[in-house]
Amino acid sequence: MNDLQKKYTKYFIILLLCIFANYTCIAQIEGYAYYSKLDSVTKTGFYKIPITPAITAHVKTNYADVRIINSNYKWVPHQYYSTANNNTNKDTIIQVEYTTNTQKNNTVLIINVTQEINNFMLQISNTDVQRYAIVSGSNDGINWYAINDSMLLQPKQTDNTTKAIVPIYFAKNKYSNYKIIINNGNKNAFAIISISTLINHSKQQIAATPTTVNPACIFTQKDSAQQSVIKIIQHQPYHFSEIKLEVSAIKYFNRSVDVYIAKNENQTLQQSQYLQSNTISNSKFINIQTPITKAECIFIVVYNNDNLPLVFSNISTSIQQQYLVAYVEAGNEYSLIIGNDDAQLPNYDVSLAYPAFTDSMNILLPKQIIAFPVMTATQIVQKNYSLLMWCAIIIALLVLLFVTKKLITEVSKKINNDSI
Repeated sequence: MNDLQKKYTKYFIILLLCIFANYTCIAQIEGYAYYSKLDSVTKTGFYKIPITPAITAHVKTNYADVRIINSNYKWVPHQYYSTANNNTNKDTIIQVEYTTNTQKNNTVLIINVTQEINNFMLQISNTDVQRYAIVSGSNDGINWYAINDSMLLQPKQTDNTTKAIVPIYFAKNKYSNYKIIINNGNKNAFAIISISTLINHSKQQIAATPTTVNPACIFTQKDSAQQSVIKIIQHQPYHFSEIKLEVSAIKYFNRSVDVYIAKNENQTLQQSQYLQSNTISNSKFINIQTPITKAECIFIVVYNNDNLPLVFSNISTSIQQQYLVAYVEAGNEYSLIIGNDDAQLPNYDVSLAYPAFTDSMNILLPKQIIAFPVMTATQIVQKNYSLLMWCAIIIALLVLLFVTKKLITEVSKKINNDSI
């Protein structure tokens, strides 16, 4: 084969590789049901992309089926961040002395402290249960003064899989004694291992974790003998990690509740799945914390025993703010693709290069969530590339025809020369 033939053969191979590259882009979006274009990128750098309720309605609770793609339909590496875990503050931890008196219904802690504080950290054996507590302070151990008369105690997981931390936050005080009464409600008490306090813990650090409130839900309440059933309909299966209830009638109460979830509003309580149990007590505003959960319908069963039913005037669901962080380039177009039952969490190799998440990081907002047409994602890419593909195929055929003709000519010349 002469140099000219080698040259055109090389071009032919390059064209075939281009066609193959186009089809590898198809594989990057195959199986995804929805997409959302992102705002224009005006400056190259790292951006945070909020995961909105409209997105959570179509994805898994671990966000394994969320991808960022560029205009060439290729994945863009990203990192996932949750404001629930975004705590980089360093504090001085001081162990405190305390005494414990566990009674049938309550655990009473008396804690001795000699400086201004606004928190206690209870280290306990790992548990998923929650309790309510009353916190008060005293300077003589006899006369006690209210600090908080209804505080939700929610264990937080730690790196130690057998232990959890229960944070107790309150307005800064300088009492020499603190009393914490934990309402066990005839159930087993926390297994308390130690108690500490974080010194110089600022108000900003103890502020509530930023949350995203889901679109307004509707609810119904059905009261029967000794229990009330609250049915909450979210319209779409939004993610949630908190259910907020507003009580409008009774001021002092202590009730046990069970939480159930259902795939859709047509399912009954009997068809729903148990999620967790809680205790609600003495507060106009009730916050029920849950794992990140996806459901269109939620049932809350309130056990009233012989008491009057509680009256709920407002109910909402929310979740800690979730973000994707990615490095994007100015002038390029980017989109989210979401909703793929077969997708697994991506394993990108650039995680160490990503900066620490900050509130000041530039933001890219997702636009309307659009379902891919009835045609598959493959067909959409094929349609977008149809002109280019056909041109490449035609050129490849012409090159192949030219090379074939050249080969036939060379063979003919060789045959003629041999015959002479």
